[in-house]
Amino acid sequence: MSVQVENLEHNMAKLTIEVAAEELEKALDSAYQKQKKQISVPGFRKGKVPRAMIEKMYGAGVFYEDAANILMQQTYAGAVDESGVDIVSRPTVEVTQIEKGQPFIYTAEVALKPEVTLGKYKGVKVDKIEVKVTDEEVDAELENQRNKNARTVTVTDRPVAEGDTAVIDFEGFVDGVAFEGGKGENHPLEIGSHTFIDTFEDQLVGKNTGDEVEVNVTFPEKYQAADLAGKPATFKVKINEIKAKELPELDDEFAQDAAGVDTLAEYKEEIKKNLTEKKETEAKKTKEDEAIQKIIDKSKMDLPEAMIETQCETMVEEFAQRIAQSGLSMDQYLQFSGLTVDGLKEQVRPEALTRIQSSLVLEQIAKEENIEVSDADVDAEIEKMAKNYGMEADKLKEYVGDDEKESMKRDIAIEKAVQFEKDHFKGFNVYTNFLRTLSSKLLDGKAIMRPNIVHITSSVNKSTHRNTKKSEMMKSSFTTEQLFRLGWLGEQYVYKLLINRDNRLLKALRIQKADLTEIIWHNEGAIENEKWDDKSIGKGCDIELKLNSRHLYIEVKASKRKNGLFTMTSNEMQKMRDKGDDYYIIKINWLEKIIKNESPDVYVFESPYIKFFKPEKMKEATFRIEGESNE
Repeated sequence: MSVQVENLEHNMAKLTIEVAAEELEKALDSAYQKQKKQISVPGFRKGKVPRAMIEKMYGAGVFYEDAANILMQQTYAGAVDESGVDIVSRPTVEVTQIEKGQPFIYTAEVALKPEVTLGKYKGVKVDKIEVKVTDEEVDAELENQRNKNARTVTVTDRPVAEGDTAVIDFEGFVDGVAFEGGKGENHPLEIGSHTFIDTFEDQLVGKNTGDEVEVNVTFPEKYQAADLAGKPATFKVKINEIKAKELPELDDEFAQDAAGVDTLAEYKEEIKKNLTEKKETEAKKTKEDEAIQKIIDKSKMDLPEAMIETQCETMVEEFAQRIAQSGLSMDQYLQFSGLTVDGLKEQVRPEALTRIQSSLVLEQIAKEENIEVSDADVDAEIEKMAKNYGMEADKLKEYVGDDEKESMKRDIAIEKAVQFEKDHFKGFNVYTNFLRTLSSKLLDGKAIMRPNIVHITSSVNKSTHRNTKKSEMMKSSFTTEQLFRLGWLGEQYVYKLLINRDNRLLKALRIQKADLTEIIWHNEGAIENEKWDDKSIGKGCDIELKLNSRHLYIEVKASKRKNGLFTMTSNEMQKMRDKGDDYYIIKINWLEKIIKNESPDVYVFESPYIKFFKPEKMKEATFRIEGESNE
């Protein structure tokens, strides 16, 4: 394989990639093997037609498209490495030569990382932001906490009202014909959320469970689907269930349950303190953004459009995965909102631009100031992460490869650049983890839980002890931060199931809906606040359930593939021993399934400690799900 690089205008480049004729022949044969079972020729059994015969009947190029795709998938990554250029966009590829006996040639047009010329970046001034919390804000937060602690109950004695959640089946019709993407079953729709188009939700108010309703709406004039734009539509809707929130009384007892304080007055003071701290953090972040923007404004960089487009596409994908949490597909969201994918890209474009500019500027500051990252810095970061995971640093180092170390070095260098700016900014302290929100990580926006498609394949009460040094999770190529995200997303998945009182999960945990009074997720704000110090460390579990008569303790383990291996730390083993039958493990084999838009598998384990271990054996152990392979 050979690669030629042609520099184009505005930091674009064209890679011309040539692959040997022998490799093309292999790809053509692979394409033939892939397709031969679908080709029928009189006189031959299916799958037994010679390649030469097929090419004679359908032309020499019958396998070219598949062969080209095979070769591009096989060679592009290597071509990028060989080119030596820093690519920051998805490629636009074009086949320029494909012919038997000749080299295969294709081009890939890509965006290159632009150079940055910094303006003044020392001594940036920002305005002070006054922080004040009003009584109205305290009352609003109290009401918010009441809603968080509310029970969801099924309503049978009244119709749908504002604020209810209506569980509906629906199908949309235009001119009496059903249109694609306009159908859903058992969809939870919060009345007043304005999730659906036009006056859809308003027309359900006053309807009862079991009612079949015709909802009439009009698509916007500028609708993504031209055949629907501006047209009236009728939705046939059936209301399967009405759910409402039952709020607790606002009194001392509520304060005791919600915050562990004696009186409501104390709770209000605590809320005021927390809101003040939150506003101070927000003020710091606002001033930080202002300072970074001032540096950007004084800097010069020629951003290729393809780079911005790629960032916009990534952010739209992230948005699609977030709305999937409510059971709404992107197609449905676009239909009901009247937006288009291009419209969404335009909406996120300013933020996408800021993300790119901020990252480039801070990286350039690191270069200008000769900020270096030593092996000791990397070791310190690994030791910090090891402490967060309750692991030995030397053991964790075994699983951190060269690519992960280079990624860590880049992140550390940028953080040092931010710290450098902090020392030279005027008026505030810089949030040192600023750029972490800009980092492109494998799991950021790529794997978000989808409670609407969850299924519980089994309730497994047995587990086999396996003396394995490396857990399935640690064998992956993820960085330690990504591993934390994977675990957090698994916890989020289970938390959502519990919040929604999923019958299958509650049954597996032997819980009655009426007995479940409170759900505590120790790491709920960890990702949002970018706290990799895992608040559940020391607790030995991820989620606590308060029941009328007892507590349950749940440890969540998530795997990126269909593999039963998971590791319990000594701290978790201790908790398991202490809590006995009140301790459960929930294992989710889900990441790759979620990426493929498939349902994850959920396994519920009763505490295996009492059943399989002697209390004195309290060291880390690796388990596997009975009946699954370790592949």
